[in-house]
This record gives sequence, C-alpha cells and structure tokens, in this order.
Amino acid sequence: MTIIDQSAALPAGRPRNFMLDFFHMHETVILWLAVSSLVTFTASLIIVPLLVVRIPADYFSQRKRRRPPWANHHPLLRGILLVIKNLCGYVFILAGILMLVLPGQGLLTIFIGVMLLDFPGKYLLERWLVTRPPVLRSINWLRRRAMHPPLHASSPEYRLIYAAGDDEIFTSVQKI
Repeated sequence: MTIIDQSAALPAGRPRNFMLDFFHMHETVILWLAVSSLVTFTASLIIVPLLVVRIPADYFSQRKRRRPPWANHHPLLRGILLVIKNLCGYVFILAGILMLVLPGQGLLTIFIGVMLLDFPGKYLLERWLVTRPPVLRSINWLRRRAMHPPLHASSPEYRLIYAAGDDEIFTSVQKI
C-alpha cells in the first residue's frame, strides 16, 4: 500500500485537517464501533429491564442471601453453572463499562453484572448499592413500568470501609 502525501495538493496557507484524515484512514474501525455501540445499546434496552424485573421484591430486605436454585444439584453441574454465571457477569460488567462512554444503560448493566458474579461480601455490596437513592429509583422505575412491585431495600446494618494503602485499596465491612 502506498501512502500519498496530499499536503502538496492543499492551497497555500490552508492547514490539514488531521481529524478528517484520521476518520478516512480508519473508516472500517469506526463503522464497527458504531455498529457494536448500536447493538449494545439495543440489547441493553431489552435485557437489563428483563433482568431487573426478575429480582424478587424482597431480595434485599433479608439479612442473609438466599440459596441459589442449583445448590442441591450434582457438584459438576453446580460448577458448570457457576462458571457460566460468572462469565455472564464479566460480560455484563465489560458491556456496562463500555456503555459509560457509549450509548446504553451503563450503571444498571454493571449492577446486573455484579449481581451475577460470586465473591465474598457480594450480598453486602449489592445491598449497599441498591440503597443508594438514584440506583433504587432507577430500578423501581423499571419495575413500575413492567407492573412489578418495587424493591424493598432496607439500609444494611453494615457499611463498606475503603482505605488506600501504598499500592492497594483495602475494602472491609464494618457492622453499624
């Protein structure tokens, strides 16, 4: 591929437009980003409300987390389901992070992804997130539109404590 220097063809005193040059050189990448953004936006408009509506209304009002539906199945099947659920969670979190800068419901998608992951202290983190007024308002707005009862999210008896160290950020849970 030969690169043609078009700066000689420009009239004297007229600067090059590097932004247009960039778009012309990367048309395919920009097209793929636009299409993937549109697909992600459309999918988030469909999937996120469906998942938010499926959360039981009293899920966050209990002190302890419910047992997963597959807890009594064969250990191999449990492991496979857990891996699939965690992979879906990571995909949702990644899509949510992308939707923070691209069109879509980024924060709700990240929240759904966190709910799908399994890690220690997850239920406390979920309860803490849901009790934030903007998050609870958004979730209950989606539930109200789907004619489902609002989430009953009481303030958790615990709070998350963040402390920054030299190279790490430490998170702990403290009982109030």
